[in-house]
Order: sequence, then C-alpha cells, then structure tokens
Amino acid sequence: MRADESSADTAIDLIGFVTRHLACAQCHSAYAPPDVQVTQHEHDEWSLVATCPSCSAQRVITAYDEPPYRRLDGPHGPSLPPLSARDMIEWRAFLKQFGGDMIDLLAGS
Repeated sequence: MRADESSADTAIDLIGFVTRHLACAQCHSAYAPPDVQVTQHEHDEWSLVATCPSCSAQRVITAYDEPPYRRLDGPHGPSLPPLSARDMIEWRAFLKQFGGDMIDLLAGS
C-alpha cells in the first residue's frame, strides 16, 4: 500500500471515530462525516476540526497514530531516577498545605 493510500485510510478511520464517539460540546448534536475535516497531518500526528451541523460550533481534535507517550525516551518513557526519601518529604509538606484540587495542582497554582 502506498503512503498516500495509508494516510487516506487513517483519515477515514479518524473521521469515523469522531462521528461515532464525539458530539458537539455546545449542543450535543452528532457529527456527520462531512462535518469533520483533517486540517493537518505530520508524521503520526493529525489535527481535525469538527463543525457542528446544528449550531456551527467548532471543535479542534488532535489524534495520533500511536499513543504520544511512545515518543518519550526509552521503552517506558524518560529515564528518571527513583524518588528519594527527601522527595517524599517535600511532596508530603507541599500536599499538606495545598488547598486546591487536581486542576489547580496540574495548572501550577
């Protein structure tokens, strides 16, 4: 199979996934294949835009041919040293005084 045929098949699969499993975040209408366009394809990363047929809201979707964590160094991600006792003490002290939720924590607040 030529690369362009493979890309076309992947695009069709991705559009099919969007139409079967995603709906408009604004009005919850279903997408049909003509409502979903591939806007960019580079290596194993795809960008799609889905336009709601009811309210015209647009949704940007990023998809990958394989899970993005496989891009990290090593077979299971970057090689990091194990956590030390000091790391655990610091995290315990931080979490003890932290008053937010996971969104705040991951946002760096």
